[in-house]
Amino acid sequence: MASIQVKETTQYDNTCVPTAITRAFAYYRNEQGKTKIPASNYTLYGRVMDIAPSKGWSKDSGVFWGKIGGFISAVGDDTGYPNTTSKWILSATYAGTMKSAVNEDLAIIFSTQFGSYGNHAVNVAGWAEYKSLTTGKVSHMVAIWDGWKGTIRYIDWDAYMNDSQVIGGVNTVDVK
Repeated sequence: MASIQVKETTQYDNTCVPTAITRAFAYYRNEQGKTKIPASNYTLYGRVMDIAPSKGWSKDSGVFWGKIGGFISAVGDDTGYPNTTSKWILSATYAGTMKSAVNEDLAIIFSTQFGSYGNHAVNVAGWAEYKSLTTGKVSHMVAIWDGWKGTIRYIDWDAYMNDSQVIGGVNTVDVK
């Protein structure tokens, strides 16, 4: 995913899902040539927020992760891409989900409950693997835009998924 920054500059709380959806659609506009999507991230975000209440979002509780796919489809309809799809994957894996979706140029929204990113949604921006020169152990890193900083951060996927409190899943986004 390209380095798309959408600041969470809003009077609302719990805007991580609308922000992640905005970033996903901005990626398709900028990197995949989907020109019907508004050119301004702020205009796009405004349209996403206009749709949000009808898809279960509220400033008090955000939106339940099980409704993100319908939210994504509604934004696709609104932006002129009615065949937009979202696949929910509850048991996301590093190689089978994160790495393969990034390699297929799909936008990914990773939603978590509990753990260090509890009750939050982030965009997956890429992946990296680092091999220790001393032990040979490979670390699987997932690059994310989390909405809290204007830069990419990395999650050690193996350590994160070994946290017994982590519950989360992935929505792929395919704008078409």
